[in-house]
Amino acid sequence: MTSVNRTAEHDDDTRCYLRDCRHCAQFKCERCERFICLKHHVKYRSGYRSYDYCPPCADRTRRLVFIALALAVVVLAAGGLAIYLTAR
Repeated sequence: MTSVNRTAEHDDDTRCYLRDCRHCAQFKCERCERFICLKHHVKYRSGYRSYDYCPPCADRTRRLVFIALALAVVVLAAGGLAIYLTAR
């Protein structure tokens, strides 16, 4: 279960895993389980749930959603073309 103000339980000296970031980590990525700071924290909404992701995982999720939508458009176009050609 996620919430907007949920923070990771860890020691105060844990740092964000992203390169060259010196901020203290406050969140834990739900996909890769790495600690991330508030600056790099990304809220990604999918349907009814929102997920706490680090930027690389959020980018990967966005790419997967874009590929799935593009594939759906291609399949619908191919289906429409097939119906058009068979009805001719």
